[in-house]
Amino acid sequence: MTFSIVTPSFRQPEWLRLCLRSVADQMTSAAGAGDQSGDDAPVIVDHVVQDACSGEAVRGVCAEFPNVRLFQEHDGGMYDAVNRGWRRGTGDICAYLNCDEQYLPGTLTAVEAYFQQHPDVDLLFGDVIVVDATGQYICSRRVLTPLKHHTQVCQLNTFTAAMFFRRRLLEDPTGFFDTKWRNYGDAVWVLKMIERGVKMAVLRQYLSVFTDTGANMNLNEEGRREFDNLRLAAAPWVRALAPLWVAHHRVRRLVHGLYERSPLEYCIYTSAAPKKRACFEVEKSTPIWRDRLAWTR
Repeated sequence: MTFSIVTPSFRQPEWLRLCLRSVADQMTSAAGAGDQSGDDAPVIVDHVVQDACSGEAVRGVCAEFPNVRLFQEHDGGMYDAVNRGWRRGTGDICAYLNCDEQYLPGTLTAVEAYFQQHPDVDLLFGDVIVVDATGQYICSRRVLTPLKHHTQVCQLNTFTAAMFFRRRLLEDPTGFFDTKWRNYGDAVWVLKMIERGVKMAVLRQYLSVFTDTGANMNLNEEGRREFDNLRLAAAPWVRALAPLWVAHHRVRRLVHGLYERSPLEYCIYTSAAPKKRACFEVEKSTPIWRDRLAWTR
C-alpha cells in the first residue's frame, strides 16, 4: 500500500519543517525512537504540500525533503487546499496532516498493517497526544468511532491528525470536503461518511501529536459560529437530547477504559530539537484538555 498525505500550508515554515520530518522518517528503517515504533519497515509516501503562496521560506523548507511535492497557489481555505492535494495524490491510503501536527514513530507502518488485515474497513481513526508549543504534554485524546447525534451537537471526538481512509472513498463526490465550511468541515465530512454507511474503526494506538499553539482553528469567533450552525442543522429533538448524547459518549469511554491514567512516552520533533526526535515521559496521563473542556465530551 502507498500513502497520499496532504499538508495544507500558509506562512508556517518552522512548524512545517517539523511536520515534514515526522513523515519523512516513516520511510526509513531507522524511523523513530523508544519502543513506540514496532515494525520499522519503510513505507511509500507521496507527500503533497498545498501552500497558499507563502513564498520562498516554504519553498526552502520543502526542498529539504525529496519525498515532498510542493504546489503554491491561491486556494479557498484549508479544506479546499486538502481537496486539491488529494486530487493530486495517487496513494491507496489518504490522510492530511497540518503544519502543527506530527506522526509518531511507526504510525504509517501500523496503519498500513491494519488496513491490510481489515479489508472491509475504509476509515480508520487513532489516538492523539496533545502538547504545547514546546512539546510538553497537555493531555491524551483516546477516541471512539464517531456517532451521528453526538457529532451533530457535541465536539467531534476524533482528530484529522490521526485519520486515514482508502482512496476509494473519493470516488464519490462526498469523499471531498465541503469548502463552504472554514473550521468544521471535518465534522461535516465525518457525518457524510456516517450517512454513507462507511465502515469505520479505531486503531488503539497513539498515532499523532496535535500542538495546541493557542491559535488553532475552531477557537476563533468564526469557528464558534460554525459550531453553532452545525448544531442548528440537527433536528430539534436531537438538540434537545444533547445531555443524553454526552452521557452516552462518556459511558462508552468508560466501558472502553479510556479514562485510565497510565504512563506513556512520546517522541517528537521540537523547535529546540528539529533534527532528532526528543522523547518525553509522562508518569500519569490525563484525558482532560484544560481550557478546552468541551473536547472532553
